[in-house]
Amino acid sequence: MLDFFKEYLVFVNGLLSLAVIGFVVRFSLFMKTAFKEKEDVLLKRLDALDEDLKRTEKWADRNQEELEDERDKLQLKLDQVLADANIDIHSFDLMNAVQEISSEFKSSLKEISGKIETLESSSNEDNHELNISMAKAFASNGEWYKAASQYDLATRDISDNWELYFYKGMAFANSRNSTATNLKALQAYADAIVYLPKDVDPNMRARLFIYNGAMLKRLGRIDEAEYHIVHGLKYATAHYEVNDGLYNLGCIYAMKGDDESYTECSSRLKNNDPSMHDYLLLRINDYAPEFNVSKIQ
Repeated sequence: MLDFFKEYLVFVNGLLSLAVIGFVVRFSLFMKTAFKEKEDVLLKRLDALDEDLKRTEKWADRNQEELEDERDKLQLKLDQVLADANIDIHSFDLMNAVQEISSEFKSSLKEISGKIETLESSSNEDNHELNISMAKAFASNGEWYKAASQYDLATRDISDNWELYFYKGMAFANSRNSTATNLKALQAYADAIVYLPKDVDPNMRARLFIYNGAMLKRLGRIDEAEYHIVHGLKYATAHYEVNDGLYNLGCIYAMKGDDESYTECSSRLKNNDPSMHDYLLLRINDYAPEFNVSKIQ
């Protein structure tokens, strides 16, 4: 009897084992089928997304081409207005040119440059010719920081043009935005000096060194400023460069509290250009408020 039960239990265990194995096999087949169906669904979704992406890229390409065509047309208009307004990148009388631009030209330049600026926000294409045109347009309306930013972009593409660095420095200097923009102006003037040709006009060389010194003065680095301005004055013969150098030196000597040097410099400036001398007296209040001008006049 005991043997019968043992055989029965073995038989039952065998049946159970077969049932378990069968269940496992069927479950595995079920899961495999389910995963295959899920994989097929995912593949179909990926194919659909790929088609959507291709359609989007085609649309984006068409849209980008339209934007670039519109930008190019606006650039032609901008360059024409700049030419009519006589704003020339090779002219170093940009400040005077800007002052003489009529309100009609300024309005046109502002409108066109504003449209291009909007288009450019959708494009990362490098275009230094457009950057230069935009810089001159912004400068014409006194938007110096925007002009400086455009010159900054242009010099990334053209890194050895001293003229571009000169205008970049002037634009950052005129923006008077912060210490950061003063440093960028200083760096731009320094870069212009690096690439300055040997045969450049002596007064242009003088102007660059004086402008460089003026930025150092603005940053409070007066010993360095004095050195650069004195060096610049060695080349200066024209009215503007001589008097601009004397004005900046006058500020520096006042900042240093050097009465004797200030008096000599101030007297020369007063003889050369009384209005510039008056401006020196006005600016001393900003640069050297503790310097008593009255005691040495």
